[in-house]
This record gives sequence, structure tokens and C-alpha cells, in this order.
Amino acid sequence: MPGVCDDGTRYADDNNAADNNEDKTDNDRLKGESGEIKVSKDKETKIGSDGNAEKERHYSDHGNPKYHTNPHDHDITWKDGKPSFGPTINYPNGAPPFK
Repeated sequence: MPGVCDDGTRYADDNNAADNNEDKTDNDRLKGESGEIKVSKDKETKIGSDGNAEKERHYSDHGNPKYHTNPHDHDITWKDGKPSFGPTINYPNGAPPFK
């Protein structure tokens, strides 16, 4: 199932690799060890103290540069075991290091 950014832009959700032909190892990007930064095809994902992703950087404008810089970030919150991607955090003057 595709993800949806706050502006309505749809993008491939790597949790469903079979639908978007991405490598299945990318499915695991939202879980890991505290402090780990996972690198996948066009994303970096920071894992929080609870083992769930807390922030993700997308190296794409999702075909919509009016609403997304390349790169841009999303904070991630969790409810009932499912991730929710927050509004786009754009960097029109360059992104800070992802840590």
C-alpha cells in the first residue's frame, strides 16, 4: 500500500515490497536497535530507544518539488503498533546531517 505525505502526495511504502519491487530487506527499516540508522534504497531511518523508527529522511521529492525538498524528513509516531509519518520537514537551504 502506498504511503501518503501530508500534502496528499503518494509514495511507495517499503513495508509492502512485493507491490513496489523493492528489496525485501527494506521491509525491516522501521524496527531495529536503539540509536541505529538504517539505510535503504532512498531513505535513512533512525531507530528510537523503544526499537521503533522515530525519524526518516527521504532522498526524493516524490515527483512534487513544490511540497518536498530533496532530501526532506518525517517524524514518526506509533499507535497500536503502526507507524504514522508526520508532516514533511523541508530543507530549502540544505539539510543538516541525519543523526
